[in-house]
Amino acid sequence: INGPSTIYKNQTFEELFQHEVANNEGKVAHAEFGDTFTVDTGKFTGRSPKDKWIVKNIGSESDANIDWGNVNQPTSPEVFDELYEKAVNHFNTLDKAYVFDGFCGANPNSQRKIRFVHEMAWQQHFVANMFIRANDESDLDGFEPDFTVINACSQVDEDWERHGLNSEVAVVFN
Repeated sequence: INGPSTIYKNQTFEELFQHEVANNEGKVAHAEFGDTFTVDTGKFTGRSPKDKWIVKNIGSESDANIDWGNVNQPTSPEVFDELYEKAVNHFNTLDKAYVFDGFCGANPNSQRKIRFVHEMAWQQHFVANMFIRANDESDLDGFEPDFTVINACSQVDEDWERHGLNSEVAVVFN
C-alpha cells in the first residue's frame, strides 16, 4: 500500500476521538463519566462467522492441523490473492489511512507483532483498545509485523459467488 498521502499512525485515544467526530463516522454519546463514540457497523454487524475464511494451502502444516468445517471454512490461495490485490488497490486510491502497530499476547516468549491498516479512525480506536499498545515509540523501532490485517471495509466482492464465498464481504486469513 503506497497510495495514501497521509497516514495516521498509532494515534492516541483522544486523537482518534477527534478524527471520528471530524470524519462523521458515528455519533458522540454523552454518558455519566464522559463522552464516548458510537458507530453503526451496518448489516454485517458482529463477527459474521459465515464470512470468515482460511486459506487452505495444500500440504502445509496448517492444512493438516486445522479442523476444517463450518467454523474453519477453506478458501484457495487464488481467491486470497484476488481479494488482497483488490484491497491494496483500494487503499492506493485513498488520501488517508489509519495504521496501528502493536502486539498480541502478553507473554514475551510468544508475543507477536501485528499491524492493522484501516480506512476509518473508529476501527483503529477499536484495535488500539483490544491489542497491546507500545509503551512508547522506541518500542516500535525497526517494527516488522508478524501479521498484517488490511481492513478494506468499504469494498465488496462482486465476484463472491465465483469465489465460493457466502456474501460480498469476507474476512480471509492466510
